[in-house]
This record gives sequence, structure tokens and C-alpha cells, in this order.
Amino acid sequence: MVNFYAPRQVVLDIGRASSGAWGERRDTTLVNLWWAAWVTHALVVVASRLAPEPMALLVVAEALMIAAAVPAALVVERVTALQNAALRATVAGASPAKA
Repeated sequence: MVNFYAPRQVVLDIGRASSGAWGERRDTTLVNLWWAAWVTHALVVVASRLAPEPMALLVVAEALMIAAAVPAALVVERVTALQNAALRATVAGASPAKA
């Protein structure tokens, strides 16, 4: 069960650590969409192993994996942008080194 819950929590934690602006609904919605598609994919794969004709379920599973890739890519892009902005703010705010 931890394998289903932990990835979502890790992504949310990384987002929160990247910026205080992460709490916007759009950010968590993307994570939730990715996570729901990913978990559903895993459950459909398990169901396909039990089905007498697994091919249709495997096609659905792969479609879900592709569907999960889109919000995952958007989440990675958003987190990267937040981290880059935080890095620029840190570098700009750093005091010059004394010689």
C-alpha cells in the first residue's frame, strides 16, 4: 500500500519545499491527476493478469500510463520553474564575498 501512496506524497513534499506558492490548487490538481492515472494503471495491470482475455485491459493500462505522463511532465516543469526562481532569488540576495 505504501507504494501507491508514497510517490504522491514525495512529489507534494518536493513541491512544498520548492516554493511557498506550491499550495495553489493547480499544482496539487496536476499531482492528483498524475497519481490517479498512475494508480489506476497499476490496478488495471493487476486485473489484466486475472482476466481470461487480458489484451483489452493491457491496452487500457497503457493508455492510462500515457495519460499519466502528461500531468507528470507538467508537474516536473512546474517544480523546476519554482526551484529555478528560488535559486535566482537566493543568488541575487547573496552578499558579495569579502576579500
